[in-house]
Amino acid sequence: MNIYQYLQIQINLHELDDGFTFHCPFPSQWNFRAKELCHLSDGYHCLYDTNKVQNIEACRDEPQFEAPGYKLQVVGSLEVVKCTYDRYQPFLFSTNGNRHCIFEKSFCTDEGQVPYSQGSTKEDSMCRCDYTKGYDFVTRPRNMCFCIPTVEDCSCFIRHCPSGLVLSPDYKCVSVIQLLEILDCPITTSSAETTKRPPLSMDKKDDKHNYYNGKSIIEKKNLKDRLIKFVPTRASKEILFAIRKNPCLLITGPFESGKTTIACYITSTLAEEGYETIFVSNPEDIMKRTYRNRRQLFIIDDVFGKYSTSLSDITERSEKYGSSIKAILTKSGTMKVLITCRTYIYLLNFKRFENLKSQISFIHKDLISDELQLNLEERKEMYKSYVESDPPKLLSSDTFLLYYFYPIMCSSYKKNFILEYFKHPVDIVSAEIACMQNKSDIGYLALAVLVVLNNRIEKTILFDSEKNDNNIFHFIFDESCLNQYPSTNMLKKTFMSLNGEFIKDGGTFFSFLCPELFDIVAKCIGGSFIKSILKYSSSVFIKERLQLSTFKAKHCSNYIRVQQNMTDAFYERLTSDMNNNFIVDVLSNKHFQSEDYRRAFMVYLHKHLKSKTLVDSSTGSNVLHIVSSFGYEDFLNHFLTRDKCPSVNKKSVNGEKPLHLACQKGHMKCVQCLLNNKAVVNDTDLNKRTALHYACENGNEEIVKYLITNNASINSKDSKGMTPLHIACDRKHSDAGKCLVENKANINVADKSGKTPLHYAGKHDILDIVKILILNNAHINQCDENGYTPLHIACEYGNEEVVKHLVKNKAVTNSRNNQGLSPLDIALKNRLDAISLVLRQCEKNY
Repeated sequence: MNIYQYLQIQINLHELDDGFTFHCPFPSQWNFRAKELCHLSDGYHCLYDTNKVQNIEACRDEPQFEAPGYKLQVVGSLEVVKCTYDRYQPFLFSTNGNRHCIFEKSFCTDEGQVPYSQGSTKEDSMCRCDYTKGYDFVTRPRNMCFCIPTVEDCSCFIRHCPSGLVLSPDYKCVSVIQLLEILDCPITTSSAETTKRPPLSMDKKDDKHNYYNGKSIIEKKNLKDRLIKFVPTRASKEILFAIRKNPCLLITGPFESGKTTIACYITSTLAEEGYETIFVSNPEDIMKRTYRNRRQLFIIDDVFGKYSTSLSDITERSEKYGSSIKAILTKSGTMKVLITCRTYIYLLNFKRFENLKSQISFIHKDLISDELQLNLEERKEMYKSYVESDPPKLLSSDTFLLYYFYPIMCSSYKKNFILEYFKHPVDIVSAEIACMQNKSDIGYLALAVLVVLNNRIEKTILFDSEKNDNNIFHFIFDESCLNQYPSTNMLKKTFMSLNGEFIKDGGTFFSFLCPELFDIVAKCIGGSFIKSILKYSSSVFIKERLQLSTFKAKHCSNYIRVQQNMTDAFYERLTSDMNNNFIVDVLSNKHFQSEDYRRAFMVYLHKHLKSKTLVDSSTGSNVLHIVSSFGYEDFLNHFLTRDKCPSVNKKSVNGEKPLHLACQKGHMKCVQCLLNNKAVVNDTDLNKRTALHYACENGNEEIVKYLITNNASINSKDSKGMTPLHIACDRKHSDAGKCLVENKANINVADKSGKTPLHYAGKHDILDIVKILILNNAHINQCDENGYTPLHIACEYGNEEVVKHLVKNKAVTNSRNNQGLSPLDIALKNRLDAISLVLRQCEKNY
């Protein structure tokens, strides 16, 4: 037994295994298998069975033949079928030695090649060189338009045409105008990048390689999917009207404002009118792909790129080919060009666009112009389409109108936290800023400057060379990690160009479009510019937006985290602000609500605080006023022990003393500290109020008692004639009022309006203090300057229980005020039936 017979036996054995896939023998092994199975070679058949979905073997008396372009396969019986798309049969097909069409087609995938024709079942594919990319044949083929790889050399090379000329489909260097003349060779509709060699499937057709004007059908389908929820707007309708009337149109708008979607809408609409769409990357491509008497729509999306650093030589090419394209548009009559560009890039390159416009006349449509920007109704309709529900009432009109990139907000919405999403679209803005940073876009630096300067940069800083502080810009640039520092003029131009995208022009200054956008951008990039913020930002920005990473309090989404290695720099900046008299901004910082952070800061104050006055520049209050108001006893002790500390009894601009503020806010430890350091307990403010007045205003009984034990004047009157007891009753602080009564406060003293404490207690329905006052011989029928008794007041305010108690204690019910009204008259006037009934039952007192 020879080796070939042995192999055939092994094949037969393997056929018994269900998992074995049988393959027909290779041509070199065909005779061995034929003799083994059929004892004659020309009667052996091995063909594909479509029912069993596998190859099968059979023995016949003689071979079978078919015409060129066809083959045989088993479909119950032998059936004639065409060769598959990837193979061809130029001569008679024979079952003797073959199972499919004999030759595999060429796929035109060598450098510079593109398909010219897929050939046929009898002929190989035909290839051509991609003239749109400058490729020509190395050796001129028999047919000037294409070559056949199996019979001739189809190699391509880059051919450079003289300036002003382009390579035509006939592989001649011609002027642009000549492209519109009758050509011998057709234009190319696909390129080498889009041509892929399909897999070598035996009998299954691969339908992945259909092309639609240089873009795959899948992309065409995606274009239609993109328009499923599209809402026609004034802008889209106006742009469609304009492109129908004009050969060239430019759309500008901020990032994600819908430029490309509108271009897709135009594409879809004009396709129904017979236009083929061709996406190109620069004006030169238009010349290469223009074809005479064909309706073509060329789209250049983001013509100068999306970022300032993506400007390539397209400007030079636009100027170079502009006049030629203008001639094509003028002569063709069937070609249109639609260009899109970001507002930022358009403004940044305005002069380039003006130069381009002088060569390629175009109509400009701005998506943020008053006429075309999305109005409220369009935004609501867009919301309904994408979110698939009516807009909720919690979304105000102002919220709907906040951002120009509203279309992407709707299409990206995930149906959660709706108000926060539409007010603070963090993901959208942060993604755009990340791209600006990655592209080293100058706009990223401009936004960083605006963040560091707390959302306001005066134009004088940018435009006035004498006032220009380049140190700020250089410092921020160094921290930005951008590739190249721009000139001041370029930075100024960038601020002006970002107007409408991120920034608005405030006349004498630039700021972000809205506070919400500032919040987002500050949060996104603030952490990358901590050094710049600590050096140049305002004390207000530091207070409101920076938070140490070690700070354990509830984290606010707008805070910028300061990493632990920058803690010293953070405290040094706060100390510097103290030296510069931004005392309130520093000491009201949220960190100092924690004793640990106050203790850490005092270490820096001890070493670096140099100011002699420590008076806040905005309020005129000194440091003792401020810390007493906040209740920071440790800070108070620290500043009281400093040699250069202001006097403990110094008044603020409002005449308040530290002791007044500590009492007003209810900070007992600060009160004790101040009194222990010789604060005068009975000093008054501009309104003649003492510390006890302030304590009663707050209602802290413990402080009231402490002041009384420290000889506070219990019956001192303020400028309105009110005693501390008046204040306690007027502010409804029963415990403080009881404490004063117990300490012999004058309960019948009247203020300048003639009211006693009982009048105020009756007004505010404080029954327990009313009882105490009456128990301590308060004058129950004393009238104020308007003739009102406490009973009048209680009836006026509808305090039934107080009325009952006053009547029970012999309050006069028929006393009349200056208007001639009795308590009953007032009760009837105010429709207080229950009180009226109480008063009528007491007519014996009339």
